[in-house]
Amino acid sequence: MKSGKCIFKKSVSVLTLTIMLAFSLKACSKDEYPSGTIALTTAKSEVGFTIRIPKDSRNLTIDWGDGKKSNVNDASWDEIAYDSHVFRFLHDYSDTTKRTIVVSGAITHFNCRRMQVTDLDVSRIKTLVSLDCSENKLTALDVRTNTALNRLECDFNELTSLDVFKNISLSLISCVGNHLTAPALNDLFSTLPHKRGLEYGEMGTIYISQRYPGPADNPGVWDCDRSIATDRGWVFRTVK
Repeated sequence: MKSGKCIFKKSVSVLTLTIMLAFSLKACSKDEYPSGTIALTTAKSEVGFTIRIPKDSRNLTIDWGDGKKSNVNDASWDEIAYDSHVFRFLHDYSDTTKRTIVVSGAITHFNCRRMQVTDLDVSRIKTLVSLDCSENKLTALDVRTNTALNRLECDFNELTSLDVFKNISLSLISCVGNHLTAPALNDLFSTLPHKRGLEYGEMGTIYISQRYPGPADNPGVWDCDRSIATDRGWVFRTVK
C-alpha cells in the first residue's frame, strides 16, 4: 500500500512538472521577441536592410541569428534625412542555412526588398510608418497591429490575402504580382480606410497590376470590382 502511494505521488509530481514546463515554454515562446522588434526569416547568404529611425535616436540593434549583433555604429552607410536617420546594414553568412533575424528599435521605415524572406513578423513594432518587403517569398503578411503604417509595398510575393482594416493611416499600398484572386482583391478593397476624396485633396493610391498585366500579375486584376476601392477615395495606378 505504501509503495502504491509513493508511485502515485511520483506520478503526480511528474505530471505537475510537465505542466509547469509546458506553460514555461509557452510563455517563453510568446515573449521571445519583445515589443519594438521586427523578426524575419531568410536563407540568403548575403542580406541587407535599409532602416530609418527618428533623427535623434540611437536605438537600433540587429541580431543576425548567427551569434553576431550590430548597432548604428556598424552600418555600412548612414545619412540624415529631414527628421530621420537612415541606415544601411549588410551582413554575410558562410552558408545558406535558414536563420531568423531580429531588428529592434524605434523603427519608422523598414526595407527588406529582395532578401528571400519567407516569414516576416512586424506585429510588435508600433512605430512603423513605411514597409517595403517586395520581391520576397512571403505567403502571408499581418499588418493589423501597425496602425501608424502609411505606406505598404509588398509586390511580387506569394500572398493570397491581405487585410488593412486596422491601418487607418494608410495612403499607399502596392501589391502587384502576388496570388490575389478577384475575391481576395475585393476583400482587400473593402478594408481600405476611407479617404475624404479629391475635393479635399486626400486620395489613397493603390497598385494591383503592372501597366501590361501578364502571367506574373495577380490573377484577379481583370475581374475584381475596383469601384469598392474608388468609392472609398482610392485611385488605381499601374507599375511600369
